[in-house]
Amino acid sequence: MLGAELPDHARPNRAWSLKISAICLTLWLTPVALLLLTLGPDNVFRQIATFFSQMAVVTFGGAYAVLSYVAQAAVQSYGWLAPGEMLDGLGMAETTPGPLIQVVQFVGFMGAFRDAAPSTPGWPPPWRRCSSPGSPSCPASCGSFSAHPTWSACATTPR
Repeated sequence: MLGAELPDHARPNRAWSLKISAICLTLWLTPVALLLLTLGPDNVFRQIATFFSQMAVVTFGGAYAVLSYVAQAAVQSYGWLAPGEMLDGLGMAETTPGPLIQVVQFVGFMGAFRDAAPSTPGWPPPWRRCSSPGSPSCPASCGSFSAHPTWSACATTPR
């Protein structure tokens, strides 16, 4: 019978899950730590990376639930954008697939572009947004990759 036996690649393996989790956490937190250590706590790049890392951990519910949190923080807490600019970013995101990543990049770019960043003169504006896109996606990917065998086992186990 098809699917009667669980394939080897779908069997839960704690060592594999821990290894994948360690790799993903390293890929996620190393750039944030490097920004903090090299640029200091008050630098806008560190603020962007830390904010979007926080956002990735404490938010859930889809792009539109997350975007309200991002909009409030970007406009009120950090002052990276004016309210009208945030609406422009949300409108731009509605015209393309993947609204969350579009708005995250827009907010990260505008926040860093506004900062004169005298301590980082070698970072032209296109590179300034690089501290925002990876932060929200790494934790989600880490959870998906590390838990995949367990989810596969649950899906194929007879009830």
